[in-house]
Amino acid sequence: MYDSKANEVDKPWRCQRRNCLIQAVGFGVSWHAVLAGQESSNTFGARIQALDGPATGPASADNLMTNEDSIASVVDQIAKEVPPRQVYLGVGPDQNYTLMAHARPENCYVIDFRKKNQLLHLFHKALVEISTSRIQYLENFWAREISEEIRKKGQTMDFIESFKNQSVDPQKLDLIKQQVKSVCSGWNLLNKSELDEISTLQSRLAGQGPDARFLALKMYPTIGSLITMKSRAGQPAHWLAQENYYSVLRTMQLENRILPINGDWSDEKGFARIVKRIEQDRQKVGLIYLSDVEFFLIRQGLFGKYVKNLMKLPLHADARIIRTSTKEIGHPERAIGLSSTTIVRPLRKFLEQASHGMIKRWEDLFEIT
Repeated sequence: MYDSKANEVDKPWRCQRRNCLIQAVGFGVSWHAVLAGQESSNTFGARIQALDGPATGPASADNLMTNEDSIASVVDQIAKEVPPRQVYLGVGPDQNYTLMAHARPENCYVIDFRKKNQLLHLFHKALVEISTSRIQYLENFWAREISEEIRKKGQTMDFIESFKNQSVDPQKLDLIKQQVKSVCSGWNLLNKSELDEISTLQSRLAGQGPDARFLALKMYPTIGSLITMKSRAGQPAHWLAQENYYSVLRTMQLENRILPINGDWSDEKGFARIVKRIEQDRQKVGLIYLSDVEFFLIRQGLFGKYVKNLMKLPLHADARIIRTSTKEIGHPERAIGLSSTTIVRPLRKFLEQASHGMIKRWEDLFEIT
């Protein structure tokens, strides 16, 4: 249901921002400078607090990066089928950014019951804000630097190899930590313990550089290999593989359009807050990425509650849902040589099938078309 009162509260701010933007264009002022004046960093923190639920996931959860090497296999399909400028809902770490770069949504909500996942996204946001290019982001991310010669080549593989052959620069790491903490502190969202945790995550991610893996297990791909993976059409896929992808993500982060939320996909009350926010913004959901969350919801007997939550969302007619299986399954869409399988399906059709009881096992999610 559309909340007219909430819209009336937002209306003066929207009109004021629009008028300022119109005036700024005439004077050659950057759009972000205007937005920064109209929407402070405090607003970003307040928006998260308004939607946040309890972090009920295990505090020890250590998913600092994805193990899904099949994400690249669906980006061409996403760019073709998913309507742009809609709402994106996702879960987990930074693979969401690759999907966002290709789907180009208006607003994004990354919903995860692990507090550490929210802190991880806030770290990425801060790092993106202080890094004007993907090369600078990678240098800051891994606390290393590449030579001007390698920089001029402009090839992602050369960047990765250069970083692999270096060790962490302790002074650079300390400097970037201070900058990240300064940005994060400005949101009035995190306490000292959480800011310290972000610094710890930062050190761990920088330590192994491009050779870091999900849970440090050799059965999973390195982050360097994920960045250089190609789509089915043979094109760069990762959000850090091309400058234009990075630019899309940086714009979204600077405009505070990516909100990491503590939440449970099966929690009716918490999910209702997000539904209401989307309705108040008069937007529709165009893409949902679930990773393998549905597997756990089925196993825990919560799949029905999750489906009911999704059915309350305002959906675009062409909305899609993305799911991944990290199990070894024989599937016609499984790309050769990959350790996971990712598929894209029409969201409305899935909800119709689920509401008619056609999905009883996690295997049904991949077998039913």
